[in-house]
Amino acid sequence: MSTDFTPVVTAVRSWFRLGSGLSMIVLENEARPYVNQQWGEIKLVGTQIDQTDSVAYDDDRKPYVRCARMLTFRLAVESFSQTPSLFAPVHLEQLRARTNLPRLMDVLKAVPLAVASFTETRNADRIVDERFISRFEMDVRIRWGFTVAAPADEPALEVIDKVTGKGTIDPDAKEAPYSAERP
Repeated sequence: MSTDFTPVVTAVRSWFRLGSGLSMIVLENEARPYVNQQWGEIKLVGTQIDQTDSVAYDDDRKPYVRCARMLTFRLAVESFSQTPSLFAPVHLEQLRARTNLPRLMDVLKAVPLAVASFTETRNADRIVDERFISRFEMDVRIRWGFTVAAPADEPALEVIDKVTGKGTIDPDAKEAPYSAERP
């Protein structure tokens, strides 16, 4: 795996769509639909180290780095309607309530991602093209675990395969002279 955000954003988008019940989710810079319906929007607003990165080695003794990041996504729902069933915050609260359903968790685990926390739902109404749009937002913090391979020219870890020793043999010693081999 690597630091490619494509699978992360794809998984968050699917999770948001399934959990909120919205049929259309756009990324921050994508064109918004000009239709009389609700839609969701995703924006990555921050990343931070969740745990200290650590170096590990594969079976060929090549190093790689284990990484854990906390990603903050701003999720928004926009709607032209103010009716109770179509009101923008309904979809965000639906997502929050459904987050622990196995199907939604599986969408995130495949990357691997896991929801850490949600913020409150905030009103962010606005006027677009001389039309009032009901907009509500909330931030969700998501943990992301991934590995980064070392560059191809990174040398493998050198390991001593066999150690033997010589010394004076003490006839009264209870142990044999030292010899150890790597399994």
